Amino acid sequence: MRVLLGGSYPAGRLGARIMLEQTEEIEVVAEIQSAEEILSRIEELRPDLVILDFDLEGEASALEACREVKSLPCPPRVLVYAACSSQRTIIAADLVGADGYLHKGLGCGERLPEVAVRIHEGQRDWILGPIQENGPEGLRAKIEGAGLTDREREVLSLLMEGRTNREISHKLCLSLNTVKTHVKKVLRKLGVESRRELSG
Repeated sequence: MRVLLGGSYPAGRLGARIMLEQTEEIEVVAEIQSAEEILSRIEELRPDLVILDFDLEGEASALEACREVKSLPCPPRVLVYAACSSQRTIIAADLVGADGYLHKGLGCGERLPEVAVRIHEGQRDWILGPIQENGPEGLRAKIEGAGLTDREREVLSLLMEGRTNREISHKLCLSLNTVKTHVKKVLRKLGVESRRELSG
């Protein structure tokens, strides 16, 4: 299995690489430290799995990188490996197409090689660490049952990144009025009063 490893901090990438390469079937083909590198490196190296740390040039950049990777014609699997366990981050990772999420916390991070193998084999693994008592599972279930269109899911993922209507408009090449309409529909379908409730 060929793995592309992304994260801002060399020490963090080194630790992850050492853990991964203890498993015979895993080969780390390259490391990247910025979201801007990811598509060109995927095209060049054709990895089977991309492991993204959300310290990759800021959370929004890592989410954007994940979205771009999963929009490729034959995308690799993507595993998010992060210290954050906030509801907003986990749901946003799910919405942009991540195949798995592994919290770096004690007792979780050491499982990186086994989780990487399972993700590569086609499973979805979400090991969330110390999430809030009211954690993301309820919201994830609500999103799955809300009957959102693909466009509404795109809008929701950007809302959960903290993007403004104007930023969403620019990103999705939609008019501001169209974005406002989509936002209202998303909030109504999820049964929430305001976008602030999505970032708890």
